[in-house]
Amino acid sequence: MDGAKELMDPSLIGSQRSVDALRLSVRASNCLKQAGIATVGQLMQCTQLQLLRLPNLGQRTLREIREALAVFQESPEDQHKGKQNSGDPADEIERTADSESRIESAEGESNTPAEPQRRILAFLSGLRIRERSVLIHRVFRSDITLEELGQRFTVTRERIRQIEGTLRKRVRSYLSSADADAINACAQEFRAQIGRALPVDAFEEYCAEWPQLNGASDADRKCLAAFIGWIAGPYMERGGWATTEDYSAREIVEALVNARDDRGWISPIAVRVTLLGAGVRGDFHHTWMVAHRFWPIDGGWLPHASNMLDRAEQLLRYRLEPMSAEAMYPLVESESERSLRNRLSDDERFKRVSRQGHFALREWTQYEEYSGIAAEIAEEIERQGGVADSQNLIDVLSARFGVRPNSVYQYLSAPMFVKARGGRVRMRTDEEAIAVRANPTLCQGLYRVDHQWKLRTEITAETLRGSGRPLQTAVAVLVGCQPGGRRVLRSPASEIVVSWPAGSASGPNLGSLRPDLQSLGGRVGDYLFLTLFDRSIDVSLLKAERAASGPTLERLSLLVGLAGSARSETESWAAIGSAIGIDARGGVPDPEEVYAQLVRRNEVSLARLAREACPHAVENIFERLEGTLGL
Repeated sequence: MDGAKELMDPSLIGSQRSVDALRLSVRASNCLKQAGIATVGQLMQCTQLQLLRLPNLGQRTLREIREALAVFQESPEDQHKGKQNSGDPADEIERTADSESRIESAEGESNTPAEPQRRILAFLSGLRIRERSVLIHRVFRSDITLEELGQRFTVTRERIRQIEGTLRKRVRSYLSSADADAINACAQEFRAQIGRALPVDAFEEYCAEWPQLNGASDADRKCLAAFIGWIAGPYMERGGWATTEDYSAREIVEALVNARDDRGWISPIAVRVTLLGAGVRGDFHHTWMVAHRFWPIDGGWLPHASNMLDRAEQLLRYRLEPMSAEAMYPLVESESERSLRNRLSDDERFKRVSRQGHFALREWTQYEEYSGIAAEIAEEIERQGGVADSQNLIDVLSARFGVRPNSVYQYLSAPMFVKARGGRVRMRTDEEAIAVRANPTLCQGLYRVDHQWKLRTEITAETLRGSGRPLQTAVAVLVGCQPGGRRVLRSPASEIVVSWPAGSASGPNLGSLRPDLQSLGGRVGDYLFLTLFDRSIDVSLLKAERAASGPTLERLSLLVGLAGSARSETESWAAIGSAIGIDARGGVPDPEEVYAQLVRRNEVSLARLAREACPHAVENIFERLEGTLGL
């Protein structure tokens, strides 16, 4: 017999029939199911050698499986009958009784479940209380120190050590006698059922529910389980797992690593064969792999690298193609897509190869590195002699990096480029620097309070994470930032950066506000006010609850940066009008003027507040504007 060959006709490999249709004995059926082999098709994928490595499966059981498969293949009527009976309780009872009788005749087992209990309890009854406690807590479990047991029984720790040594010899002597045959057989069955390693909680649950201990009291059950577990193993706790002395997780990990394919992937069959051969039950394979730092992917596993970037490299080598940061970050356990994208960009092993944020290994020369639309436009202009046709640039870069044509068109309006006649584009020279001017009085969210400019920004989840945000052109100009420039302004908790990249098609940016938000206790929905000075920024917080409660006119005042000091209604409207850029030389602004200015600034929510605060004064202008603005 060739032990490496398949068991039977390969045509059965795809069969989804349950192994119950084979009408195997309880022992054989349990062996297969504990190994995760639930269908005839799965069974047919195993060689005889693989089956013989399964716990508690020997030549006799293998022969039974081969004979059952032969009957299954040759007798369609029996298959149909097996299929009909597989879910019938009466049929199950008949099969179980028949199987148990075959096991008894084959293995010569005649002990009842109560026999091991009786013999163990008889042995323990011959011990004094102190000896039984030492046996349980020092020999079987090792969960109490010598010092603690000595204090409990008012003897020295050395005396406890002597008792422990004597008990070990006494137990071993008893187990070698004929009286302990039933106990030893019970321990062998215990080990065959649970294997050489399983999670501690599962071990304790199995001990508590083990059928051989049925009828025992709770106190006796603990003693019996500890006794049987020690004989079967002994089992000890290692990193949350109950394992036998001959179990080695390191050897199993090495065997699995050696089973990797060229991409580093470990197949589920290799995992099953390796772990079953090491004595780990099939229902704990996934738990074992995760606990020992393997990474599930595509039905198989990858060894879990020590850090995020190593896992990213491992993932790319497995995929053999570029991947986006969005697809990678949950797999490599990064806190966010943005964090992973920044880390990949800073690491020399990786390169960005698309506008969509796909990354590849730098050693993959078939992929050209992508450095951003603006940089790619500049390189292509230089490649074409310093001047290029705008449509040609759009076509070339869209085809090369998969970017949208409209995106390339927008970037051609960035400050670093100059559009010449005939649709031609060239680079802007240093002598052609742009001096941008902007009117701050109509800038949304920007207010003039006490001769200083205040910028209101709503706090979002992205802001709390430290993400930057686009900044109005007028605000950048106020702090002295022009295209291609950068200003660093001091704040109470850190420094805030205002930048205007020359290659940006969206204008200036405001850097992270996270340190100041943390110092003020800001949350999503609150408002942060930035008071702009020449070289610094002051910050203050308006809580969302405060902005949403109180008189409407007071809420409007708070949202334009005015302090909540007591003012008359006329003074409040005047202060609001001044903050939003109404020229006070024409006299104190009335509510109708404030409303109209807020509409011009496109501050719709504040305009609604102004209408609520003085509905009669703005009724006429609202009727004139509602059709245009949709308010």
